[in-house]
Amino acid sequence: DLLEGHRNIFQDVLRKDGEEKSKALWIWGRLDKTVPFEENVPEVKKWEETYDNFKLVEAEGIGHEMFYENSKKIANLVIDFLDA
Repeated sequence: DLLEGHRNIFQDVLRKDGEEKSKALWIWGRLDKTVPFEENVPEVKKWEETYDNFKLVEAEGIGHEMFYENSKKIANLVIDFLDA
């Protein structure tokens, strides 16, 4: 029920410009059942095409609780993003 509101807030953040502009990394587990990956990923991929400050990383073999499932893999993805 909250998904649409969260989408709107996140897109508002991506639209900010100037000193308020931030880069955003979205790591999404392909096995996510809480926010189903397959039915929602097409919209999120459009954001990657639209916003130059947004990056989507699809995490294989990981679900919604990614930090508990494989914290080392997630940490490495974040470090790679921050180093880029």
